[in-house]
Amino acid sequence: MFPYCIEQLYNISVFLIFQFPIPHSRGSSHGHSRIIRSAYSEKHFNNIMPDAFQMWKEIEKKSGESLILNTGLLCISRPPCRESELILDNMMKLCPEHTEVLEFQTFERRFPMLKYPKNINVILDKSAGVIRADRAMHAVQTLFKQSGGIIHDSCPVVNIWPGRIVTVVTSKGSFRTSSVVVCAGPWTNKVLHHLELVLPLKPLRISTCYWKEKEAYKGQYSAQQGFPCLLDYNYHSLNDVYGLPSLEYPGMAKICFHDSEECDADQRELNSKTWDVEIVSDFIRDHCPGLNNSPAIVETCIYTKTPDSTFILDRHPKYRNIIIGAGFSGTGFKMGPVIGKILGEMVLDIHPSHDLTPFHLSRFGLTNVMKSQL
Repeated sequence: MFPYCIEQLYNISVFLIFQFPIPHSRGSSHGHSRIIRSAYSEKHFNNIMPDAFQMWKEIEKKSGESLILNTGLLCISRPPCRESELILDNMMKLCPEHTEVLEFQTFERRFPMLKYPKNINVILDKSAGVIRADRAMHAVQTLFKQSGGIIHDSCPVVNIWPGRIVTVVTSKGSFRTSSVVVCAGPWTNKVLHHLELVLPLKPLRISTCYWKEKEAYKGQYSAQQGFPCLLDYNYHSLNDVYGLPSLEYPGMAKICFHDSEECDADQRELNSKTWDVEIVSDFIRDHCPGLNNSPAIVETCIYTKTPDSTFILDRHPKYRNIIIGAGFSGTGFKMGPVIGKILGEMVLDIHPSHDLTPFHLSRFGLTNVMKSQL
């Protein structure tokens, strides 16, 4: 989404280079749905989200597309849970109007399709919902082209030659530009290899699972019947389980595990392990009695994780006009318009609209920042 934001906000020429044909399902931004929320334990994410919601509304207005379905989000945990405590603290300080702590009896009455023991904590983020991801990508790309942006797809990058003018060499020719933004997802280190930089990124092959309702005619797990998005923070020790109401496949809720095996993005189909799906199957058995606990559909996408699950927005330590957006860790899509605005501000070397300290490379010990050669 960042090229559209740069073009709109700053009226400069932008070329967008994709290695695959558009649309494609090889990266992290395809599919029908993503969660959008205010509830985060990290303050830097909490601070970004009001801007993100506002920018999504502007994109909806300009595109004429309805992109966000408000469903609410249940943040569920078993005490003690530090993440849940931080979420509640941040929400009460930053957006109390969107925050509701549910007593168990209220939770049980409003969400009868979920079965939990009484000793749970439940926070309802009333601002949250579902982004229609495919529609959002199409809307942003359309607006980008209407603004004069140029897209080159099926155009993998072969090399990058740094300098005051950067030359990007692709399979379809070379492009010369004053600045480059590298947002290559799980291929980031393959691109940055040409620039002698390796980032601590781990591509994960995530199983996107859809679970069929036992009595589909009831529609218990649809947004129309009040089923929200959910995050269960400590069902499993490794990571959280997340869920979305049935949308892309009628009668099938989307419930997944937020972790998996590391993979090579070019050979992700070789990973045949299913332990992540088995964790969600156990979750369905324990907490969603109206769903079959064998997935009806399993798709895949790739998360590119950093060690702290916070993404990278920074300059190459040697070349100031090469800017990096990477490691979005399953979190970046909902903040896409704001990330685009920030990357545009970095391209123009103007003061950023958000504090970028949490997103700097230096937090990983990459402290050998060379003197700029530009």
